[in-house]
Amino acid sequence: MYPKIIAEALAAEEKNSGSVEIDESNLVKIDDLDFQFLAVADKIIISIDDYRSGFECEKCKGTAKVEIVCSCVTADRPGYKNRFNEPCEECGGDYGSKTRSVECPSCQGKGALIVIPQTAKVLPSTGTITSVGETCKLLSSRVGNRIVFSPHTGTMLPLKGNVRLKIMREHEILCQVFGEGHTSKFIDYDVKFSEM
Repeated sequence: MYPKIIAEALAAEEKNSGSVEIDESNLVKIDDLDFQFLAVADKIIISIDDYRSGFECEKCKGTAKVEIVCSCVTADRPGYKNRFNEPCEECGGDYGSKTRSVECPSCQGKGALIVIPQTAKVLPSTGTITSVGETCKLLSSRVGNRIVFSPHTGTMLPLKGNVRLKIMREHEILCQVFGEGHTSKFIDYDVKFSEM
């Protein structure tokens, strides 16, 4: 009985999850909420990255679902079998409606090769700046910059859903992150202190 209640609560939380909109207005707008946030003085508001262990499934990228699409989508002319305007035999030319999402066969819908319990997860220490106070002077504290900070610094905003915002002072930024991809690619949690 309890696992069913927990599953329903998690599904409702996922349904209620909003996304943070980052633009140059310096206001933090969340899709599902009717109010906005603005950093003041020397404070910054950060949208914290999702926890990544580094063991996420490479096929589904941790989402536990993969999209099945018609083979004509990867061709030069989606919806057509060849250059003679013959419609694809699999989808009949309507390749968009035939796309469906299924459970990932590699991870059996878990999203990762190793499932880490919630209590064992490390607090994420990276995020994107979404709002900057008017007295912030550092070049690294600009809206849209990706930064690294100490996991226990600042104050978490208590929001429902999967939106996680943190307010902290601009001098608590440890460094700025440049480049594409997720930070779990360069963080190695298995390194022993004796090897450092």
